[in-house]
Amino acid sequence: MNLLNTILLYMAILSSASLAGTPDVTPPPMELISPAPVATDIVTQVPAAQETSVIVPPPTQTVAPVEPQSFATIARGDRGNNVRTLQKRLIELGYLKAGEDDGIFGNKTKRAVERFQNYNNLKVDGIAGKDTLGKLYNDPNVVLAPVDVGTPRPVITPTTAPTVKPAAIVKLIASYVDENNKEFAREELYFQQGITTYKANSKLVPEGYVLTSDDAVKVTVDGEGKATPPSITFKYRSPATEVPVTEAPTEAPTEVPVTEAPTMAPTEVPVTEAPTTEEPTEKPTEVPTEEPTEAPTETPAPTENPLDKLEKFPTSNVSGAAKEDAAVYMGPGTEYFAFDGNPNIVAGTNYNWFGLCNEWAIVVYEHGKDNTVSIGYVNKQAAPEELTLSELKLSDYKTKLTADTVLYGNTHAESAEIAKLTAGTELTVLAIYSPYLYVEAEVATGDLARGFINESAI
Repeated sequence: MNLLNTILLYMAILSSASLAGTPDVTPPPMELISPAPVATDIVTQVPAAQETSVIVPPPTQTVAPVEPQSFATIARGDRGNNVRTLQKRLIELGYLKAGEDDGIFGNKTKRAVERFQNYNNLKVDGIAGKDTLGKLYNDPNVVLAPVDVGTPRPVITPTTAPTVKPAAIVKLIASYVDENNKEFAREELYFQQGITTYKANSKLVPEGYVLTSDDAVKVTVDGEGKATPPSITFKYRSPATEVPVTEAPTEAPTEVPVTEAPTMAPTEVPVTEAPTTEEPTEKPTEVPTEEPTEAPTETPAPTENPLDKLEKFPTSNVSGAAKEDAAVYMGPGTEYFAFDGNPNIVAGTNYNWFGLCNEWAIVVYEHGKDNTVSIGYVNKQAAPEELTLSELKLSDYKTKLTADTVLYGNTHAESAEIAKLTAGTELTVLAIYSPYLYVEAEVATGDLARGFINESAI
């Protein structure tokens, strides 16, 4: 038995030695191995429809949905969450820039609301009322702002979507004519793409003239820059045509009946009745001959006013983003007056432009702590390249102030004060924007400055 165990132990030792000398098996190349299927998140990509229109983003639900009849009117000077929600929606639609939702309804927000109203065919008053807010939040066909105004618009397929053109701008002439189509005033107006209602400027019409055509014209500008109507005409009736020439003859028979003379003649006083019938016939013939001759002599009187010969300051402007930062002066040159802080315009920010003057561009800009709006000058290199700005025509009428006044940077009530001017100050009247005059005068700093005064001061 011990012998058998010894033999078995010996065989086991030999078997272990043979296995220890067996070489390792080399694995096959990886490219020959078929990997086992592994579950992944990848799904088959179905080509999406090639949408070419712009997505109108739904309003951010920062507050609970509000029914249109519950919208509270928001206007300049308001503050709070309602204003911030409005600003966020204007940012989404491109009328404000990201980060301008400060909850304060100031000049920027007011202009954004006005632009929104203009492009969406609403009443342009800068007040976010029921109609404006309803369009802003609830209308899926709301019109977005031009792409150069605010944040980029989201599109479904950026690689295939067509390039969005900037809003078209068209120049039209508004003529003011009399009943014989004789023109006595005209305006050069600029209209942006969309629908704009323009009302007649009665300040351009001589006193006494009466409007006989519509007092407002709705101008539509399409994406190709075609305006409908292509021009504007306001027709007036001169004062001379208002004199009722036919009244005297029609009244004469009623006041002097011819039949009374024969009935009275056979009676006691035929002689005294005759003069009474003759006097009324003489008076009516004298009155109409004097009135028509006096009325026409009064209408040319405004032409004697030297202010009527001045160039008109443009009543409209065009909008576009500044190409570069630029300092703003109150005149076409660095030697002109500049407000405290040396204000400047900022590249990429949208401004309103009036035209050019001596290689300088006239622009509407904000400055100071209160963001006061003034009309100033910047180097024309900062003006948008896509805008065609024409050279402004300015007058050089020299005169003196007859009363103390203030020189302002703009014409509205919140304009910034440039300087106080005293009676006797010499100045140059450059243009008229009734009831204001655009003038150039030397201010207390010794610099020249251009701004607005009331025309009653001269």
